[in-house]
Amino acid sequence: MSTDEIRKYIGANSLSYLSIEGMLNAIGLPKEKSCNACFTGNYPFK
Repeated sequence: MSTDEIRKYIGANSLSYLSIEGMLNAIGLPKEKSCNACFTGNYPFK
């Protein structure tokens, strides 16, 4: 679905997405302390 189709489907007035950096800033975690592999596909292997 497009963003507008999803917005209508969930009954929202608006819908937008945060960047990875914006998400980390919003939750207050540094990039090194969070796993965002489900969003980026970059899985942290050691």
